[in-house]
Amino acid sequence: MPTANSTPTDKERIRRRQILVVSLSLLISIVYVAVFWLNQLFCTPVELYHRVWDTTDKYFYERKPMETWKQWEHKYDNQIKTQEDAEKYIKVMLKSLDDTFTCFLNSRDTSRQADAHDGFYSGVGMVMNSKTHPISVRRVMKGSPAQSAGVKPGDQILSVDGIDCSKIEATKIGDHTRERMYHQVHFMIGRSGQKLDIVMVPQKIPVSSTTAKILPGNIAYERIEAFSRKDLPSIVAHDFDTLKNCRALILDLRGNGGGGVDLCLEIASSMIDQAPLVSLRSRNPDGHYLTSRYILTEDSLNVEEELDGKAKMGPHHKRMNNVWGDKPIVVLVDEYTASAAEMVAAALGENNRARLVGERTFGKGIAQLYFPLPMSTCVGVTAGRYFTPAGHWPGDGKDLTDAQRATAEGKLRGIEPDVYVAADKELVYGEQHDNQLQYAQDLLLEKKR
Repeated sequence: MPTANSTPTDKERIRRRQILVVSLSLLISIVYVAVFWLNQLFCTPVELYHRVWDTTDKYFYERKPMETWKQWEHKYDNQIKTQEDAEKYIKVMLKSLDDTFTCFLNSRDTSRQADAHDGFYSGVGMVMNSKTHPISVRRVMKGSPAQSAGVKPGDQILSVDGIDCSKIEATKIGDHTRERMYHQVHFMIGRSGQKLDIVMVPQKIPVSSTTAKILPGNIAYERIEAFSRKDLPSIVAHDFDTLKNCRALILDLRGNGGGGVDLCLEIASSMIDQAPLVSLRSRNPDGHYLTSRYILTEDSLNVEEELDGKAKMGPHHKRMNNVWGDKPIVVLVDEYTASAAEMVAAALGENNRARLVGERTFGKGIAQLYFPLPMSTCVGVTAGRYFTPAGHWPGDGKDLTDAQRATAEGKLRGIEPDVYVAADKELVYGEQHDNQLQYAQDLLLEKKR
């Protein structure tokens, strides 16, 4: 053994150097984390505004609106004193882009977004039809305060807490109720010429992301509400495992507003063997555009990337097993089928894997990236467009009137079904008297051609 005055051996010197390196690395990590969180906690309102400006400048897809973007950078520096000021002027700035999907999310919004990813909904559970005047109820969520209060599809929302709903957007109604979580909210509802005073308490409720059942004729029915819940692929895989012995499948994407690209493509892989699924063109911070082509193979979901004319193989994603083989599939769509749901419908339809039945889809062929910001806030930026396997761009996601949809440009929006079937008034998805579902059943039973 070495004595106290002996020279360290080579092993001891190596060991001491290793300890020193580890200690320095740990110290650097601690400093980095501390600086990060200090930056998050003590970001000034003006800095928050500038971060939104800079992030949008780097990633926003369309460049035409950005020609005057510089004017907003320091426009409100002297007027922003509080976080409320910053949020107010951020919204003014983003509104100039004429893109409702590029938006600022405050702490309440980010919390609701996190809840949606975990399978929860905050509010009273009324899905509204913003195209009607007065605004009407399109669908009532199961297990919601609205269902308990007896709200029905087709009901008109005349006022909320005395606010005239004929003068506000449908989104404002939802915002109002969510701002009053766990407190009574008074709704004036119009139904068959009568006015009903209904009191509801907005709550956070668990949402059933899918509905699975076997229809007459041994036909499987799978309804997917949205592609937002992070564990959705495992939920759908479980549903499909219970339904896989059926002779055919009806996939109901009506009212599905979309969600995550990775989620929807993974689920699409459970119904198709090998095919191109979608192409995404997105803006990089350096000003260049990246094209990513998602191609399903036997073993995985591959991504082929092209940047500045140079192609390379991108990442590989996991795929689900095609449990349906070559069994017939019908996909139900309507004017509320949007974004990632349109992506799935087009992938199955254009690859001749399924027939689409219903109405032309909404037309949202744009994708958002979400960037976390200090003070539990976030900014979502429209950073890309997606194109179907046939190269079709569904559109910019702007809400169109029926008259606009009838124009030549409007007819290019969305995904056109193979068989057009108009929805009966007050139709409830997947329930009795669902004429679109009945048509799909008849089609699979060869009662329709």
